[in-house]
Amino acid sequence: MRQLFVLDPLGQINPAKDSSAALMQAAHRAGDEVWACTPSDLIARGDEPLAIALPVTPEPWITVGVAERQALAGFDVIWMRKDPPVDEAYLYATHLLEVAERAGVRVLNRPSALRSWNFRPARATARSSDPPGAGSSIAPLPAPRWGW
Repeated sequence: MRQLFVLDPLGQINPAKDSSAALMQAAHRAGDEVWACTPSDLIARGDEPLAIALPVTPEPWITVGVAERQALAGFDVIWMRKDPPVDEAYLYATHLLEVAERAGVRVLNRPSALRSWNFRPARATARSSDPPGAGSSIAPLPAPRWGW
């Protein structure tokens, strides 16, 4: 199986804490090909969505091969692991992933869901007891008072 992970630059991934690293390592242990790219590496050529993707060996963290142009339809699973902010590049990436999804590729998380449920509507459902800025990239979280 071939799996593509769309995520932050690999140098920003902390394998001790980041669930994307754990997912990549589990795929590798299962014998799957693991590829990685950032949302800005997703492109379209005509009506075909492509990625400029890196083949990776995530264990031990991380060995990266040479970037190659890959058709998104050539992957069995594509993981959208890039967190918002929801900006133009992020929305463009979700549209390209949706084209791949319509071609039969399993895309996790669903592109349409990422566009309709990002941190802005999530904040509308926040509890009044949540600290200011929780779940947002706009304001930093205050230091926890509970010592954890």
